[in-house]
Amino acid sequence: MALRLQTKVGMVNCKLDLKFRYTLKNYRFKQETPQRMRKHGIAIFSFVFTLLFIAYLYWPSKSNIDNTPASVSRNISSTESTEAHSSPKNQNLDQQISIDTSNYTECTQMLRTTDEHKKTWSRNEYLTWTKYIKEDGYSLNEVTLAVEYFLNSNFAEMFRVGYLRAEAPLTKKNSTLQSQVIEMFPSLIKSGIKVTTTVPHPSLVGFSDVPQSEKAQIIAENDITVDDIAYFLLEPLFPDNDILLLIEALKNSHVVVSYDRYAAISLLDYAIISLRPKIVEALLNRGHSPTQDEYLGSSMEWALNAMQSGYNNGKREQAANIILQLMDYSATARFKSQTKDLIEGYFPRRFYNFNAEKSQSLIIDFNLDLTIIRPREEISIDARHPLIEEIRVKQLEAFAKQRNIPTAKQLIPLCEDTVEQLNNKWTPRSTSTVIKEFVARYGSNEAKLMAELAKLDPILVDYYQRQNVKNRYRKPISKELIGRVNEAYNMFQTGEVQQGIEYVLTTPIHESQHEWVMLRLMNYGESYYPAIFNSPIRVDFDDYSILRPSQLIKSSISSMVEAGALLDNSDLHGKTLVFYAAQKRDVDLLSYLYENQFLYSPNSSGQDPMHVAINVRKNGADLQIIEATIDMLMKFQPHIDTFHLSRMALMKSYYPVAYSRIVQKHQSLKVEETTELPPVYLY
Repeated sequence: MALRLQTKVGMVNCKLDLKFRYTLKNYRFKQETPQRMRKHGIAIFSFVFTLLFIAYLYWPSKSNIDNTPASVSRNISSTESTEAHSSPKNQNLDQQISIDTSNYTECTQMLRTTDEHKKTWSRNEYLTWTKYIKEDGYSLNEVTLAVEYFLNSNFAEMFRVGYLRAEAPLTKKNSTLQSQVIEMFPSLIKSGIKVTTTVPHPSLVGFSDVPQSEKAQIIAENDITVDDIAYFLLEPLFPDNDILLLIEALKNSHVVVSYDRYAAISLLDYAIISLRPKIVEALLNRGHSPTQDEYLGSSMEWALNAMQSGYNNGKREQAANIILQLMDYSATARFKSQTKDLIEGYFPRRFYNFNAEKSQSLIIDFNLDLTIIRPREEISIDARHPLIEEIRVKQLEAFAKQRNIPTAKQLIPLCEDTVEQLNNKWTPRSTSTVIKEFVARYGSNEAKLMAELAKLDPILVDYYQRQNVKNRYRKPISKELIGRVNEAYNMFQTGEVQQGIEYVLTTPIHESQHEWVMLRLMNYGESYYPAIFNSPIRVDFDDYSILRPSQLIKSSISSMVEAGALLDNSDLHGKTLVFYAAQKRDVDLLSYLYENQFLYSPNSSGQDPMHVAINVRKNGADLQIIEATIDMLMKFQPHIDTFHLSRMALMKSYYPVAYSRIVQKHQSLKVEETTELPPVYLY
């Protein structure tokens, strides 16, 4: 039995999963008198009561309940910073949401929220879609493919298997047990309690270990099911002969298997999955036919998948034997490729793939040619299918109701048009593709290569240099030096900073290792900077990019300056600290650098701090931070070039509200309608 307790508090689901197993002999449950059933019920109830008491201890107190309605929204004004992405969970229900359908950011946010809601709604509802088969006349194939369309093949597989198992003996038996328990304890109907039959039957546990004479008695006294056999088929040490005994005791071996270890409903497929050719042969002889469900894995597909595993677990021969048997029955499989060079196919959650070498080895070793297996077609559904359209309408209705957007049906198509038009407006090339072309064109002439990249956009030079960074030589750090630096931390903590530095210096330190040691000691805290920068360990930075994010902040930089560090020059990349602060969009640090007259200048390729500050993309940009960074950088009075303006043109297209605010303050950043957008993606 499984008890699942769940409560919804506001927008939050509070869940407590409590699972336990209670063995029930089903035939006794059916035959016992109500009095005896009540005795068993008392035992069940004691479990339930205990679990409910535990759940009560974890149940949210009344004082913690958020009384905010589950459906939330906010009114969006055109004067707000709507381009900083906000989450619907932060909205209020005061007014209906208003969407500017000409605004890319608002539209992408709405469409993204709509898609998320549709997926959540579909996950919650798809198991009820059996009504489309039972009430509306759609086929199982159509509904299965609709589940896949709106979710994925995993959900579609679960839906289809559940539907096919609905009338199976074990499913019906579990349903009866469930009803009996709920009838005894009606108050548990909402608790999520689940009662299931134990598989395998308890009397069959240890079956393979008892004497042969006792096996016959056990079989005679119990109702053997296909689910019991499916379970034992997957037990590698359970003998084939014992499985054959159990199969002989079955009244009907063709009934649907409900045992849910695999998405297979035929005993034959369980025998195939377990790689038992002897059992496969016996079942085929009993009249079983290879399965070929139009969506789930067919018998041949399960066999090919088992062969895939057979290469790793040493069971190729068993798998080959099974495939050859199935070929005699014209079993089919779906193939993405079925050639001598590649055998490949897929079915829900599974695949099979055999290259030319593996395929040839099967021919040589077992006379098994996979290219002559009969192929079968995939089923599909059109996006304009009536069922797809019907579910779309229900999704949209649910979204409009929950988000309080009555006009969602009209707004969404308008937003989709806006997004499509703007996505088509800017189709930049990949930086890596452009660089590959330039490298091929200019070969080993790196100076020419860098100059041409800079003409197209300085960001390409940055990207090229990052991809081709040359590691500077540094003598390997010895364990002894690492140990002494680590020990120095303890000395720093006790106030023996100078002694800690001297302790590190007692180990020979190569000049190439000084920077590493200095940075490690700096990590111990800003208060130690004066001692570090006034010691023989100190070296001047020639690459500011090696500073950690926690060091590239106002307090740390000011502490370094006060300790005597030289930080006002360009590094080996021609970049100043202003560039790295702009790259981080750290307004506080930029303010400090401006007040202390740090250098603002482009490097040799023309890349400057403002370029990286205005690097916006279609999605994900925090315009409030970008705007504040631009405001701070404009105090340095930078020269505005075409690369700044191309980025501003991009901002104007995708973030018009933020663009308007910025150009009202900084007229030099205003662009014309003819200003070209950046030719490459901005990173």
